[in-house]
Amino acid sequence: MAGTVICCVAAPKADSHPPHFLTIGGGYSPTGNQVSLEKNVFFFKRVLNQLGLDDAPHHVLFADGRSAERDLQYDDPAFKVPRVNQVIASLLGKTEGLAHQYRSNEVLPNGPSSVATIDQWFAKTAPDLDGDDQLFFYFTGHGGKGEKKNAQNTQIYLWNNQNIRMNALARRLDKVSEETPVVLVMVHCFSGGCANVIFKEGDPKKGLSSHNRVGFFATVHNRVAAGCTADIEEGNYQEYSTFFFEAIHGKTRLGEPVKRPDYDGDNRVSYDEAHAYALLTSNSIDISTKTSGTLLRKYSRVPGKGDEGKDLWSINHSYSELIEQAISSDRAVLDGLSAKLKLTGEDRVTQVRDLAKGIQRRRGDIKKDRDRLGNEHRQLRGALAKELKRICPELANPWHPNVPEVLTGPEGVKLLEQIEKRKDYKKFANLAPNLEKMDTQRHELERKWVKTQRFLRVAENVVLARNLPQVADSRVVERYKEILEAEHGSLEREPSK
Repeated sequence: MAGTVICCVAAPKADSHPPHFLTIGGGYSPTGNQVSLEKNVFFFKRVLNQLGLDDAPHHVLFADGRSAERDLQYDDPAFKVPRVNQVIASLLGKTEGLAHQYRSNEVLPNGPSSVATIDQWFAKTAPDLDGDDQLFFYFTGHGGKGEKKNAQNTQIYLWNNQNIRMNALARRLDKVSEETPVVLVMVHCFSGGCANVIFKEGDPKKGLSSHNRVGFFATVHNRVAAGCTADIEEGNYQEYSTFFFEAIHGKTRLGEPVKRPDYDGDNRVSYDEAHAYALLTSNSIDISTKTSGTLLRKYSRVPGKGDEGKDLWSINHSYSELIEQAISSDRAVLDGLSAKLKLTGEDRVTQVRDLAKGIQRRRGDIKKDRDRLGNEHRQLRGALAKELKRICPELANPWHPNVPEVLTGPEGVKLLEQIEKRKDYKKFANLAPNLEKMDTQRHELERKWVKTQRFLRVAENVVLARNLPQVADSRVVERYKEILEAEHGSLEREPSK
């Protein structure tokens, strides 16, 4: 395989310390703490058990901790929302969340996910980690956008509406020894901003940090991520860590075996191979990223003005040469996505760009029709809501003491009959499935568009890696090698048989 900055790393030594695991998860409040986040923690623990790491130090901070209060949101398939509630909610309020139920989480964590408990861990445990230790940091929760002047400085949300920004997370990680390998897996919205922890204080302008850390992130810094859901059926989950840990585990969440993505044939699944598997397997809106790509986008480049005479590749290089240059995990992604997107020949970058543009045009056309129907739907809803409150004035205030009787008694049945027999209500109700169909079509197109973006980002990484030694100093090139090596690490202590 060609390439000047590609290297491999062996599995951890049998006599090395087991990793320390720090898992932080849950939502910011009960309404934002979906059951899928709880199930993510359970799945991660099953993976560690499979790898013989169930006795490794594992500190878990989740939602409100072990409080008896109901902090977790879930859907009960047996619970049916009465028809009158559905109709009135569709006209006067919102239908989202009508069927949600709440209970206390069952994680049995070490504490709540709060700034204070996180700081306690970093104050107590982080200073004791040394070069013989490892830290694996898993965050499964929600996240927020970056700042207006620094879009990369994104947030992780914690319980009780607290948050920690990327640069503040970097400062906390600095409490871990420079020699201690740190691996982050973060699946929240805008998580790609946290890839900047490879820089001093999370600031690319200050240069690369001397700390030994790498990470894998569900999506880029300016996009939401797939995942959080009140659905209790794990077979429906499409979030990033589902596939990342499935690759390492060799089994799905439901225990079904999968072909392990040992793309380089060394009898183990590395972190970067698990990341590649997620890029290939997940049918979600995620454009997942990793720290090596963040370094390349800071220090490498494609040919531009003033680069005449330099042997720099562009993203439009022939596909066979791109594949020859790529590391094994990137090659697997490019070949796999080529098959999924039906790309062939040497000009696949051009093909995928054209495909992406075509998809966006189709999404735009659907959006125009959807907006037109949506406006009509809203106008009908406004008129019907006005009529509903004329017939039953108490509904103008959902806290009126007569409202429960209206919803559950004979008056509610009569009210429902009066509304549903109206022609404008029938038109209103008939528009809803059409709007849902258009939303589904746009979402399906977006998921296909996302696959084109995954292909392009990986192809860009290959080109930028090839160009790096010619445009960056030797210290950056060496640091890139070290990050590649760490990304190719593994939780497996011995090669699989």
